[in-house]
Amino acid sequence: RPGEVVVAIAVLILMAVAWATFTPNARLFGKVVGIGSTPVPMVAITFDDGPSPEWTPGVLDALRDGGARATFFALGRQVRAHPDIARRIVAEGHELASHGDDHSLLVFAGPRAIVHQFRAAESALAEAVDGKASKLFRAPHGFRNPFVSAVAGNQGYRMVGWHGAVFDTARPGVDAIVARCRNVLRPGAILLLHDGDGSGQGGDRRQTVEAVPY
Repeated sequence: RPGEVVVAIAVLILMAVAWATFTPNARLFGKVVGIGSTPVPMVAITFDDGPSPEWTPGVLDALRDGGARATFFALGRQVRAHPDIARRIVAEGHELASHGDDHSLLVFAGPRAIVHQFRAAESALAEAVDGKASKLFRAPHGFRNPFVSAVAGNQGYRMVGWHGAVFDTARPGVDAIVARCRNVLRPGAILLLHDGDGSGQGGDRRQTVEAVPY
């Protein structure tokens, strides 16, 4: 029946849109860097939601001691509050990138609100590190609507996702975080951890800091 066909098509479209919205590496709404294509045993370590005075210094110390470099997807509000830590990130050879301004979910945001998130964060990063921030963007929780990739492109940013699931913010224990990281490591993997709390409630990231050396 024609009506049933229309309903079936509508359901499939809604399922595709939902999948693209809540899947960090989905490309239905635009290109996303989700995993590298290198055969070399190298991975990208990334941290979201900082910088925070409680946890980011410990992460930086561990990376320094391990001779590793990482990418920090920072919130504009956190950079404004702690520009000295943002400067340390860059000074120690790490990449400072954008995670938006205040961790607002962009699923239901219109173009104007999304542009504000990009520009406010970019202004904070530029003031802190004088143009040394990267033009990479990771959406809060990886959630996007069709406008996000369009705005990212217009603002000169590349969208970045991640590989696998560690869920360090759930504080499953240091050993569990390390084990989950090992389970997703493969050449080109992008590892997602957190050096801050996007909610602004001061969530504890001690387990993440302690897991980094391993």
